[in-house]
Parts: sequence; structure tokens; C-alpha cells
Amino acid sequence: MITPAGGRGAIELVAKAERIEFDVDGSRAQTARAYIAGANWYANRNVKLMLNLSHVDTSALAAPGADDDGFAISARVQVAF
Repeated sequence: MITPAGGRGAIELVAKAERIEFDVDGSRAQTARAYIAGANWYANRNVKLMLNLSHVDTSALAAPGADDDGFAISARVQVAF
């Protein structure tokens, strides 16, 4: 557990890359890639706020010519007690 040294808390920067292969009902294998960047702010020892930006890129998952990529923003609050 991170304990901030100053009165303004502590910030942690995070990054992640994923590659996933899967098939649906025996069809040819599909590939998805996800890139995630985020920041965590530890307000104090018990409270953590998280913000992530995610971009997902898939190959041939949707119908030909359709957009099968996505972008998402997610936020979470974690409280330890």
C-alpha cells in the first residue's frame, strides 16, 4: 500500500499493452490489441482514485468495412478500510 509523504497525495502513472487471440464458434482466429494509459492518485493511505484511457484495435471482428475499434475512458474509486 502506498502512503503519500506530502499533503497533496501521490500520483502513479501506468501503461499496459495487451494482445488477445480468440475464435468464435470454430471460425478463424481473431486478434485484438488493447493499449491502456492511466493515472492513479493516492489521496491518502486509504483512498485511491484511478483514471484509465483505453484504445482497442481488432482485426476483422466486425463485418467487412465496419468500424471494429474502440476508445474508452474509465474512472474508479478504491477505499480501503
